[in-house]
Amino acid sequence: MSDGLNIVGSKRSDNTDREENDFYATDPKAIKDLAKFVNIYWKVWENACWTGNLSKELIELPSVSEVIATDLINRWHWTWWIDFLKEDFDNVDADWIITNPPYKHWKEWIEKSLKLAPNVAMMMKLAFLESSSRYEWFKTSWLKQVLVFSKRLWVYKNNIKTKNSWLVAYAWFVFDNKYTWKPTIDWIK
Repeated sequence: MSDGLNIVGSKRSDNTDREENDFYATDPKAIKDLAKFVNIYWKVWENACWTGNLSKELIELPSVSEVIATDLINRWHWTWWIDFLKEDFDNVDADWIITNPPYKHWKEWIEKSLKLAPNVAMMMKLAFLESSSRYEWFKTSWLKQVLVFSKRLWVYKNNIKTKNSWLVAYAWFVFDNKYTWKPTIDWIK
């Protein structure tokens, strides 16, 4: 069997290439790019913060008053350890949930996030738009915007930059739990 090309987020036939907990850290500049298109304000929760790459940028935005950073594993000192999908959250008061979620739990992650905050932005592979099952899901998902990176974004497996860390096309998928129209698309330069 060929070693194949190690593309970030890819899965080999022997299932050995993916990081166990989907730890693919996002280039922090992705927050500045998102903020050019949406008004990120007040209290923001990054519910899969990994090492805090995005949280560190979020707290620097002048319209953000507080950032809550949580993750399944303690990889960063500013993190609460929680299993987002298993925890019950009664008193969440976030205006936004913004993260690069674990892709193997995309549906549950997005749906639970939309129950906990009115605005959600998820960094996903552009190929997330594909598939007949997601086609049906998207029709009722409150997807408001797709913001495509016109230049490839660096995403690091285990937060380690490699020569292949830029090979996958990404986009911000922005949801609004009151939005009922068709989504718009734009490009981040």
